[in-house]
Formats: sequence, structure tokens, C-alpha cells
Amino acid sequence: MDRADGRHAGRPLQGGDHAGGFSCETTISTDTECLINGVSNLAVYTVTVSAVAKDGTLSPASVSSPRVRPTAGRPGSPTAVAATVGDGQAVVTWTAPAMVGNGIARYVVTAVNTAGDRKICITPTGTPTTCTVTGLTNGAAYTVTVASIGLGASGYSDASTPITVTPKAPPAVPSGVTVVAGVKALTVSWKAATSTEGLAGYTATATNGATSPACTAVATATSCAITVAAAGPYTVSVVARGTTTGLNSAPSTPIEATALTAVAPAQATTLPTSGGTLTLSSSTVKVGGTVTVTGIGLAPYSGVSFAVYTPTLTRVTTTAVTDSKGGFTVEVALPSTVTAGSRTLVAAAQTSATSTTTKYLTGAITVSAPPSTQ
Repeated sequence: MDRADGRHAGRPLQGGDHAGGFSCETTISTDTECLINGVSNLAVYTVTVSAVAKDGTLSPASVSSPRVRPTAGRPGSPTAVAATVGDGQAVVTWTAPAMVGNGIARYVVTAVNTAGDRKICITPTGTPTTCTVTGLTNGAAYTVTVASIGLGASGYSDASTPITVTPKAPPAVPSGVTVVAGVKALTVSWKAATSTEGLAGYTATATNGATSPACTAVATATSCAITVAAAGPYTVSVVARGTTTGLNSAPSTPIEATALTAVAPAQATTLPTSGGTLTLSSSTVKVGGTVTVTGIGLAPYSGVSFAVYTPTLTRVTTTAVTDSKGGFTVEVALPSTVTAGSRTLVAAAQTSATSTTTKYLTGAITVSAPPSTQ
């Protein structure tokens, strides 16, 4: 009990690791409260009170109070909430609040549409400031808010200022992609989209492992040309870009294409001087037949044209592209207009990467007449 001219003293708080750690004392006996400082937020304590006599002795302690748990309060609300929409989802970002109370355990993102469909995303800890809400309905508008979840039982913050997002399906993947090789250039074509709704345009990209040059086109276009720094092989694909930033199609099926050092040259009107010998799989070919032809010593990644001389020029539709060492192997189909007899097969290409002159490789071939039908 209180002593008439004594003071009240709070006994040391009891509980957890803080037993015997904290107390306070009133200045006069009529006071009925005092403030205990230095306690740890979220730790659990009990409190007892004793009366202090003039000689400093203490009365027996009161019955312990119910458990108390000091707290710095709930955290503040996240700010600067933004979202990037995708196919049935929204990637939501925010800035952590300046006031964190006892600390932030997690964040919860809530997305609700007018039909009452509610989706949430909860971060694993209080550190991330982004979370992806999935399972949204494309084309439906959602109101998105973010709230901080305080450590312990300090509670949730108020919801952030709401934003509205509308998830969308990305444009369809481009189809029918083809590539025509040019001198340090690749012209990429694709089929026109069945609808340009939500379609901003296209990006075609060529990659060789070191660089990835690209070209862009508007939604109604069906081709664009990529300029490359060096001739050689590239992997080409096309992406359809959505009108919503970041909402693009998957890349088209990749196509392998070779940017040229030089295009295949026109054949000479008369049998040219040989600059080397072709290797033929057979020295005799039937009228309209095929022969496998190998040549070396030409410019790397150069287009190769073919012709047969009787000695009159007969152009061949087969073409080839040399490899990185300036060689090629290709099956050449002889035109049916090439008559039987001793002929010369000629391959023409640029001489080297540094010379623009044409080099002719030749091979002797005998064209045999087809068997008699009589």
C-alpha cells in the first residue's frame, strides 16, 4: 500500500531477456503514473508497483500487470506506386515509406476489378519493392494498392494512393519470316498481321554472338533492312511491339542468314579466263542432271553464280555463298537447254575481301544425251 509521505516506484519490468532491466519513480506520493524508458519495442513485459517510504524502503510489489508490448507504431504507406502491365499480370513497384515503425515484415499488393475479382501478391520480406500480381483478366481495369505489413503485431499501414492498370495480351508472334542477304545487309520480311490493334510496330534483330544490329518498322509494314558491320552468318528473328511499353510478342522462329561481302556477279558473255579449277563429283552429267561442285580461293561470304559454256553462255539458276575461308560446295542443276557434248562449267565470285574483281573457277564436264526412247 502507499505510505502517507512516501512515493510510488515502478518495480523493474519483468519478462523475456529484460528481467530486472527497467524502472521509474514518481516525484510525489499523489502521482499515479510514471514513464519507463529504455525498453525494447516488441519485447513482452509485465509491470509491478511498490510504494517507497521516506527512508527508501519498498513495500511489497503489487500484483503483476497483464503483459505489455511496447511498439513504435505501424509503418507508413508505400509511395510512388507504379505498374507495368503484361499478359494477365502487372509488375508493381513502389518506394518504401520513410516511417517504418517497428520495421516492415512484408508488403502486400492488392488488385481489384469492378467485378470484385481480387488478386494479391505478398513479398517474402520487407526488403523488395516490387511484386508481380498474376491471374488478372486481360482487358479488365484493376485498382492497385500497396500496404506495408509491420513487424510483430504492429499492424498494417494504410493503403497507398491507388493506381489503375489494365492487363493486355501481347501482339501475335510474327510469322512467314524470310531473309534476303545483301552486302553487309539483311532484308527481313514477314506476313502482315491480321489486326494492328495494340500493335505499335516490329523489330527485326540479327545476332552473331558479338553484336545484335536491328531495324524497326511500323505496324502496317512487312519488311525492314538490317545493316551489319561485318559480313558473315547471323541469326535473325522478329518481334511485334505492343502499344503498351514492354508488352511485346515472343521472337519469331530464328532463321540463319549470311550477310555478304559481295553479291554474286554476272557471268561473262563469253568463256572467261580460268582463275582456278572446280572439283566436280562427276565429269559426266546427263542433260538436265545435277553435279556437286566444290570451289576454293574466293572472297569469304561472297555470292557465287554459275554458268555453262558450249561455248555459248547458258546461265544456271543455282547460286551459292562462300564460307569464312572462301570455299563452297553446292549441287548445281544443269538447265535442260544445255545440249550434249563437252562443256565448261564456270563459277564466278569476288576475288577476295579486299579486291572487287571477279574470279572465275572452271571445270570440264561432258553432258550426255538422254537414253533413246525408241
